[in-house]
Amino acid sequence: MVRWLLFIVSIVLPVTVFSKPDLSSYLDLKIKSLEKPVRVYRDHKNSRKWYFTPIQVRIGSENNPGYSLDLMRYKGRKGSGDAQKFWVKSVLHLELDKAHGKSISSLIRKAIKIEGYKITTLKKMPEYGARLRVVMGDLESNWSTYSKWNTKDIAIALSDHMAQILWGSAEKQQQLMSVEVQTKMIGVQRDQHSKVDKDESGWVDDQIFIAETLSVVLDSEKHPERFRRTDLDANIDFGYTGLDVFCFDFLEGNYPELYAILVDIKITHEDRDMIKQLRFDKNSDYRFRIDFGIAKSIDAPYLVRMTYIDKKGIQRQEPWFNKRGELMLDVTRYEVK
Repeated sequence: MVRWLLFIVSIVLPVTVFSKPDLSSYLDLKIKSLEKPVRVYRDHKNSRKWYFTPIQVRIGSENNPGYSLDLMRYKGRKGSGDAQKFWVKSVLHLELDKAHGKSISSLIRKAIKIEGYKITTLKKMPEYGARLRVVMGDLESNWSTYSKWNTKDIAIALSDHMAQILWGSAEKQQQLMSVEVQTKMIGVQRDQHSKVDKDESGWVDDQIFIAETLSVVLDSEKHPERFRRTDLDANIDFGYTGLDVFCFDFLEGNYPELYAILVDIKITHEDRDMIKQLRFDKNSDYRFRIDFGIAKSIDAPYLVRMTYIDKKGIQRQEPWFNKRGELMLDVTRYEVK
């Protein structure tokens, strides 16, 4: 069942001079072809200009469940020098479909006129960021963005407890989750402390969050292609040297001031150094696969060097350090939670 919430958070900002939605002047329009009303806001300058909010937010479509689940588990080994290490990670990918009313704009215009108002322009409500909250039982994970966002591929790092539960249940049963989607929209309202009635200085910038809670059923039997479980503790004695490299720092928001991480990986073959470099940032994937293309013993060491770049452009390069094992390299800094 879909629940709609609407709440307003007021922030007093400098006087606006541009045409924006008046958040205190709106209509809830009933349209026969839709299950719920469409909220429209009138422009604060032009009474014939209106803005409509997202009509429906849903996960996936008729032929697309709109989700995928990436599960990863690692158990350390003596050969790689991390026998005590163990973790389970899970990343939920969501595809949101937001119907903005392009196909029914004529119905919205007609409904506004039926209410007795004039309209010459109909626009989409300005969106500036979103917050998502994934709930499973008494556990939750959060994701947020403060800019215009791509609804077609949202990667949410689930909590460690969620990951451990999902690892055990992914192949045994359906798992129910709820996802609350809060979309931030910008407009203006009259400053109630201002004595000016019609002057432009009587307006202040404001924002609203339109929230919708959706149900998601993770069904590995019906959609097995949407689940990927990677067990990284397999034993390989000899083979082509390859590494799965992981970094969860950006997904988990461990270091807000961090802009990018460069990872240099070096192996020596026939007295010749071979180096590969990977880059992680907030827009990159959280895992990469690299292959050196040569046969090499899994127990032979390789070298790793980390370079951290902050948002001011300052780089901090750390010394090379030894690692063993060819199956995976986790460069996440777990000391910050």
